[in-house]
Amino acid sequence: MILDRSLEYVVYFPYLQGQFKYDLSRSVDAIREHNPRSEAAQDTVPEAVICALQATSFEGTIRNAISIGGDSDTIGAIAGSIAEARFGMAAELKIEIAAFLPDDMKLVLNEFQDRQ
Repeated sequence: MILDRSLEYVVYFPYLQGQFKYDLSRSVDAIREHNPRSEAAQDTVPEAVICALQATSFEGTIRNAISIGGDSDTIGAIAGSIAEARFGMAAELKIEIAAFLPDDMKLVLNEFQDRQ
């Protein structure tokens, strides 16, 4: 069961369960025990949401997503997006990640950030 009682939990948990029929009642530990690889949204989005809601930081969310197995890159991408919106991301980490991007992707990223 999700233990987080933050605003995000109170607002989004009932909506996601009702609107999309996602089972968000599991813990990260429970998912880790049995999470077969599946690229289907109904199998990756709930896991990603759970990873983000049960974390206390951006890094914790990513660690949760990687640790549960399954389609980890998809789950990590979704959970990471939620985590950045929820917790923010350290400037140092952004710089470190940007170093891996090709120049054309850096230009797109800079244009996007300039519009905000």
